[in-house]
Amino acid sequence: MPAGALVAAGIGATLAGFAAPGARAQELRGTVTIESGQTYTNDDLLDASVVNEGTFINRSRVTGTVESAGTLSNSGEIAMAVSNSGDASNAGTVNSNVANSGIWNGTGSINGDVTNSGTFSGSQGIVGNVANTGAFTNGGSIAGTVTNSATMTNAGLVNGAVSNAAGATFDQEGQINGNVTNAGTWSGEGQVNGVVTNSGTYANGGQITGGVVNSGGFTNAGVVNGPIDNTGTLALKGTVNGTLTNTGTVSGTGTLNGTFDNEGLYETGAGGFATFLVGGDVAFRTGSTYVVKVGGGSASDLIAASGAITLSGGTVSFVASDGFAPGIASYTVLTADGGVTGTFAGVTNPFGAGSAYPFLGTSLAYGAKSVAVVVGHDGGVSFSAAGLTANETAAGRGADGLPLSSPLLASLVLLDFDTAPAALDAISGEIYASVKTVMQQQSLYLRQALLGRMRGGDTGTPVDATTPVYPGGPGIGPRPLAPGFAPTVWAEGYGGSGSNDGDGNAASLTSSTAGGLIGIDTALLDGPMGGLWRLGIAGGYGRSNFSADARQSSGSFSSYSLAGYAGVAYGDFALRFGAAQSWQGISIDRTVAFTGFDGTNHAGYDGGTTQVFGETGYRFTIGAGSIEPYAGLAFVNASTDGLLESGSAAALKAGSQSTSNLYSTLGARFAIPFAAGFALRADIAWQHAFEDVSPEARLAFASGGAEYTVTGAPIARDALLVGAGLSYDMPGDLTLALGYSGQLSNTARENAVRGAVSVRF
Repeated sequence: MPAGALVAAGIGATLAGFAAPGARAQELRGTVTIESGQTYTNDDLLDASVVNEGTFINRSRVTGTVESAGTLSNSGEIAMAVSNSGDASNAGTVNSNVANSGIWNGTGSINGDVTNSGTFSGSQGIVGNVANTGAFTNGGSIAGTVTNSATMTNAGLVNGAVSNAAGATFDQEGQINGNVTNAGTWSGEGQVNGVVTNSGTYANGGQITGGVVNSGGFTNAGVVNGPIDNTGTLALKGTVNGTLTNTGTVSGTGTLNGTFDNEGLYETGAGGFATFLVGGDVAFRTGSTYVVKVGGGSASDLIAASGAITLSGGTVSFVASDGFAPGIASYTVLTADGGVTGTFAGVTNPFGAGSAYPFLGTSLAYGAKSVAVVVGHDGGVSFSAAGLTANETAAGRGADGLPLSSPLLASLVLLDFDTAPAALDAISGEIYASVKTVMQQQSLYLRQALLGRMRGGDTGTPVDATTPVYPGGPGIGPRPLAPGFAPTVWAEGYGGSGSNDGDGNAASLTSSTAGGLIGIDTALLDGPMGGLWRLGIAGGYGRSNFSADARQSSGSFSSYSLAGYAGVAYGDFALRFGAAQSWQGISIDRTVAFTGFDGTNHAGYDGGTTQVFGETGYRFTIGAGSIEPYAGLAFVNASTDGLLESGSAAALKAGSQSTSNLYSTLGARFAIPFAAGFALRADIAWQHAFEDVSPEARLAFASGGAEYTVTGAPIARDALLVGAGLSYDMPGDLTLALGYSGQLSNTARENAVRGAVSVRF
C-alpha cells in the first residue's frame, strides 16, 4: 500500500492520521471515526457513517450518518442524519434530519427536520420542520413548521406554521407563509401570511395577512390584513384592514378599515390627544369602557367613524389631561358619518362630592352624528346642598336648572361648600319678598289716618277739638252741631322710618316713608239705621324707600291711594270702617357679587295694596277727659305684578303674586283737654298678625331653571301700637294736630311723625 494511505478495513476502523493525497474513500466501510486532533477530507464517495471528534471536511458524498463533536464542514452531500455538538458549517446538502446542540452555520440545504438546542444560523434552505430550544437564525428558507422554545430570528422564509412557546423570543424580519401561535415574545417587521394567535407578547412592525387572535399583549405598528379578535391587550399604531372585536383592552389609534365591536376597554393611550379613525361601524356594548382624555379648550380624544355608531351601554371614563382647567366645557368624543343611535350607561365624574369642585359634574350629550362629554353642573352636587338657610337652599334649587351657556352657572360651579352659601344669598332675590314686608307694614299709615279722621282726634286730623263728631263724643265741651250736611276738607302728612330684624334666613330690612292724604267728608245727623254718621273719601301719595344691606339690595315705590270711609255713633258707642286701594310703582336694584361673579340687576314693576278695616269703641268720660277702649280688625293684601330683571346673568323673573294678612287690634285711647282749644291725646294697643309673618316671593332665573320660593324679613307677629299728640282747635273753622305714632316689637319697629289740618265749611 502506498505510503501515507489510510484505509478503514472494516467496521470500527479508526483514522489516526491525515488522508493521503488521492486516497479512495469508497474503500472505507462501516463507521469512520475521526479522532480529536485529526482531520479527514472526503472528496469522493464515503459509504460509511462518520463519528467526528476532530475535523471532518466533506466535499463529496457521505451515505451514512454524521455525528460530529468536532469541526464539520460540508460542501458536498450527507445522505443521512447529522448530529452536531461541535462547530458545523453547511454549504452543501443534508438529505435528512439535523440535530444541533453546538454551533451550526450554513448556506446550503437541509432536506429534513432540524432540531436545535445550540446556535443555528445561516441562509440555507430547510425542507422540513424546525424545533429550536437554542438560538436559531434563519436567513434562508424553511419548508415546514417551526417550533421555538428559546430564541429565534427569521430573516428568511418560513413556509409553514410557527409556534413560539412561553418564555421564548422570536424576531420576525422575514416572511412566514403560515399561521403563527405565540405564547412568548414576538417582534419584528416581517410578514406573516396567516393567522396570528397570540397569548404572549407580540409586536408587529410588518404585515399580517390572515388576522390576529390575541389573548396576550399585541402591538401593531404595521399592517394587519384581516380581523383581530382581542381578549388580551392590543396596542394599535399601524393599520388594520379588517374587523376589530375587543373584549380585552385596546389602546392607541392608527387606522381601522373595518368594524370596531367593543365589549372591553378602549383608550387612545398615553401622550397627547388622538383620533382613532374607523372606516366602518362602531359598537359599544354593555360592559365596555371608553377612556377619554380631555384638556384645555375643547381638546379631547376622538373616535371618528365613517359608518354608524351603535351604543347599547358601556361607560365613558373621563380623564383630565394636559391643559384641563375645571369649568364648563364640551368635548366631542364620538363622530359618525352614518349617525349615532343608543346611549352609554353613563360617564365617570372626577368631581362632585368629596372633591374640590363639588358642584361640577360630567354628563353626555347626544347629537344625530356625535356624542360629547359635557363638564357642567349635571352630575355634580345640587347647589341646594350648600344652603345653610331656607332661602339659600331654595335659590340653590333654582340655580340647578341654569343653562350651560349661563355665565352665572360658570361661576357657581367653581365654588365649594364654604363659599357657596354667600353666593346663594346674593343670587336669591330675597328683596322681592321683603318689599311685601314694607307694603304690609306701611299700610298702617293710611289706616290710622282714616280711623283717626273718623274719631275726630288722637294723632289724626280732628274734626273739632272741642266739638264731638257725634253727640257725646270725646270732645271737651258740648257745642251744638248743625243738622244735615256739614262738609270738612282735611289733610294729613306723615314721615317715618322702620326696621325689621333678620330671622336667620332673611336679612334685616330698613325702610322709610313720607306722604300725605287729603280728604273730604260730611256728617249726617240722622243717617241709615239712625245715629250720627260721617261719610268721606280720601286720596293720597307716598314715597317709600327700603334696603337690605346684607343682600346688597334696595328699592323704592311710589304709592297712589284712594279710600272711602264711614263712621257711626250711637251715644258713646261707635263703629268705624273703611276700605282703601293703593297703587305702587316699584323699583328694585340688586348687586350680585361673589367669587368669580360681579353684576347688577334692576327691575321696575307694579304692585298694589288693598285693605279693608274696621273698629268699634266705647267712650267713657272721666272728669274733663275721656278714655275709649276699642277693638279692630284689618285685612291687608299686598300684591305684585310680574317682573323681569335687566342687567347681569343673575337676572330674575317672577309672575304676579300676593301676600295677605289679618290683623287684630285691642287697645285704648285717651284725651285730656288743657288750655283753650288744646288737647293732649294718647293711644296704646296690641296688634296681632294671624297669617304667616314672612312674606314670600316665587322667583326663577330669567335664563332658565325651576321656580323657587324665598321669604323676606318678617313683620311683627305681635306689636305694641303707641301714639301721642297735641291738637288745637283754632277759633273759627280751622283745626291743627301734631303727633307721634309707633309700631314696636322685639323684631320690627316703625316710628312716624304726623301732622294734620282740617277746614270746616
